[in-house]
Amino acid sequence: MINLRVLFLIFEIIHRTMNHKKTFWTEAILLIVSRLVDFTATMCYIPNIQHESNVLTKIFPLNYQLLGVIQVLLIAFVVYCFYVYNFLEIELKKDRSINQLRTFIPYFYFGRKESYTAFLFKKPLYRNSFYSVGYVVTYSLIWIGFIVGTSTTMCMLSEKYESFYKLAGPPLLYVVLVLITFYYASRFHRKEFKKFVKL
Repeated sequence: MINLRVLFLIFEIIHRTMNHKKTFWTEAILLIVSRLVDFTATMCYIPNIQHESNVLTKIFPLNYQLLGVIQVLLIAFVVYCFYVYNFLEIELKKDRSINQLRTFIPYFYFGRKESYTAFLFKKPLYRNSFYSVGYVVTYSLIWIGFIVGTSTTMCMLSEKYESFYKLAGPPLLYVVLVLITFYYASRFHRKEFKKFVKL
């Protein structure tokens, strides 16, 4: 006779998997929609991509066709990383000396105690890096896509907003985008640190 505890455990695993799948597909669709909003709004507002305020368009000879391909590849990579975050486990060995967030962050990426300078010249663990990108970049890009897309749409709809945007829009948007990314990076590392402490 099957133990009730085993049945409960099986039910919990199935339930968590279904929740993960629901979250994964919902957020993946939101990511794709947000990038489409941003890309489409930019293409409508600025037909000539060389007039776009993005620094990359000034450095590289891009057009919307090439940029579209890059966007698809970028989204595919981020969705893959988000899959890693949702369905694959990250195993970290318990180290009692890692008892603060600032020492945990390098430990998470390298699997051993390191200083922050290691990010400059050492290769982090791929799986842990993809896991991190899956959370931080997915949620950041969802917000960034909708914010930038809405801002660009407002430029088409309102002359007053367009005047304000040309005056201070790009620097202000970049600050907002950096703050969003910093927020999700901070939130991710705090969540993972709490899980690590409970090991």
